[in-house]
Amino acid sequence: MAIILGVDAAWTERGSSGVALLSSHLGVRKVLSVAPSYESFIATASQHGAISRHKPKGGAPNVSDLLEAAKSIANASVDVVAIDMPISKKPILGRRAADDAISEAFGAAWAGTHSPTKDRPGRHGRFLTKGFKLAGFSIAIADSSSKPSLVEVYPLAALVGLMRKRKRPGYKVSKTLTYWPGRSKSDRLKLLLNSWHEIIVALQGEVGYLGFEPPRSFTSFASLKPYEDMLDAIICCWIGACFSEGAAEPFGDSDAAIWIPRAG
Repeated sequence: MAIILGVDAAWTERGSSGVALLSSHLGVRKVLSVAPSYESFIATASQHGAISRHKPKGGAPNVSDLLEAAKSIANASVDVVAIDMPISKKPILGRRAADDAISEAFGAAWAGTHSPTKDRPGRHGRFLTKGFKLAGFSIAIADSSSKPSLVEVYPLAALVGLMRKRKRPGYKVSKTLTYWPGRSKSDRLKLLLNSWHEIIVALQGEVGYLGFEPPRSFTSFASLKPYEDMLDAIICCWIGACFSEGAAEPFGDSDAAIWIPRAG
């Protein structure tokens, strides 16, 4: 059995970061826990911990506490950390070969990567990477098979393949005006939730029940952000499971690689 920790990591300390935990055994995958923040995920490992659906606080996690919480929930140590954040064996100063490879493969579907800089994720990214490395995780590059593994993933490109989309699905809360310009707020909210529904149906075919349901009522786009973060964290877990099962491919070089599930 493989235990995968999925982290939808913000590129800054103030950003929100969803976290999910998944088990994979003999082709059967199960979501064990999902939360919209590091703090909330760690709380679920205690008897009295409850997952908050409110907008989470930012901040960098204590990686040891995060891994201990995952171990407590799964009754087993984490084998793969799948993280949606640039990581590398060398200092990140700008775009990498991995970013260019993803953009070449998925740019036509509007799923190219954002460009990292020396400041984003910068010190915050180095802190997370170092924390997992100190815990024994090795960065997974194109020619690496070391375990346990720290695997960089990219949910948007993975969704394009999973859903067989010619254009990336619109599911980011902050980008509804970009996706659907000129539409009313109520229309954009409905379109966003419809897009989420399509993604959830596709993901359930890979990992089963996701461990949460989008809200039936909502007051603002901001109130939906925790659900977006949890959705991304589960996508990270799914990619990590594909990696652990030998069903993902790397885009990059010997310094950094972004892993995407192979087309089925």
